[in-house]
Amino acid sequence: MQYEKEKLLSITKPGSVCALCGESLVGEPKHLSVLKPNHQAADGAAKSGETPPGEAKNAESEEPEFIRTDYHRECWKKVRKADYLSFWLAKRPAPPETPKMTRQERNTRLLALFGALMKTDDPIDEPAKFVLSHLLMRYRALTLAPSRIDEDGRKWINFEILQTEDKFEIPDIRLSDEQAAETLGRINEYLNRGGR
Repeated sequence: MQYEKEKLLSITKPGSVCALCGESLVGEPKHLSVLKPNHQAADGAAKSGETPPGEAKNAESEEPEFIRTDYHRECWKKVRKADYLSFWLAKRPAPPETPKMTRQERNTRLLALFGALMKTDDPIDEPAKFVLSHLLMRYRALTLAPSRIDEDGRKWINFEILQTEDKFEIPDIRLSDEQAAETLGRINEYLNRGGR
């Protein structure tokens, strides 16, 4: 049976979930798609005395003559013997990549966070100041200045922001691997939120 071009072009885009299990298809690079006749459209056309599907399209009818359904490969094995007109392996376009921030944007956000942290005297912020200062030094946004030891024997590390020549001093602390990883994770969350 030959169908009109307009009818074939009315076939919907791939669905976002599997028609059988309801799981997302968005991450799947390929999945099975099936074209079935829409029996509801045919029943409606028959009741109103219109021509059956596959012949002439009723311009007033809202119901499409064909229904597209999409399945995971595993679910397809369960439904492949069902009644359908056609099936094919559909390729899904890769989801758009989240735009990467430039080095300048990253450094600007990290410097803003560093500046905000340096205005607080809360000891809970010390690990973040320490990790962030070393991260910014690695990204060449801060330079290391000579350190000093105070009268209590505590070592202080001095940094300077290259662009503004602002100077900062933070205590030298020892972090466990867990503390360093947790602090770095919080800094990354801050970056991923866009600096908010």
